[in-house]
Amino acid sequence: MRQCLYDKDGTWHDIGSSWRTSDCMSCYCQANGDMGCCQTYFEPLGFPDDCMKEFDQKACKYNVFKKNDRSIPCHFRGRMRQCLYDNDGTWHDIGSRWRTSDCMRCYCQANGVMSCCQTYFEPTRFPDDCMMEFDQKACKYNVFKKNDRSIPCPIYGGMRQCLYDKDGTWHDIGSSWRTSDCMSCYCEANGDMSCCQTYFEPMGFPDDCMKEFDQKACKYNVFKKNDSSIPCPMPRQ
Repeated sequence: MRQCLYDKDGTWHDIGSSWRTSDCMSCYCQANGDMGCCQTYFEPLGFPDDCMKEFDQKACKYNVFKKNDRSIPCHFRGRMRQCLYDNDGTWHDIGSRWRTSDCMRCYCQANGVMSCCQTYFEPTRFPDDCMMEFDQKACKYNVFKKNDRSIPCPIYGGMRQCLYDKDGTWHDIGSSWRTSDCMSCYCEANGDMSCCQTYFEPMGFPDDCMKEFDQKACKYNVFKKNDSSIPCPMPRQ
């Protein structure tokens, strides 16, 4: 394929392109026509009892404010030390990586935000007398004869390396790396790649401050507009 289809809103995207979806996911269209998508927001926890949270669909973030006056923002009680994976209700420490019960590979970032990518691929090219079936326990598709499931079928194609189109680099099966454009990627056994953004974009800092992206460190710095040597506080996350 030369494009990827995002099923939830029916939009097509060119190979190598990245975009934010209408339901607040950050997606990338890979060279083989597969997509890698990560959630762009996190759900705040641990704020005072007289506060409430509300999701801003347009900005793709939660706002936390006083229950009796939504113009007064609330601060979180300290920095989140764990990430919650909503689909199975499990908590994971900052810096940890794990495979979820629904076959996603996740990473809990320092700011309490998770990056999750699909760990499997769906085979599309196999003989007509074969069928595929998903093995939830192994997180993979099996392809076998329609009339005898004990006979496996070949899946056409296959690579020993993954190509990251944006910088033209090749990576071995099973390897993980950070790209030159600040993505965290993994080369899967079938030659597919899963890539997630490694940074988050700060919001809600004081009006006399500005943000600037550090390409080398793959992070945003926030500092005073009139003096870049003075860092600005960011809302606790």
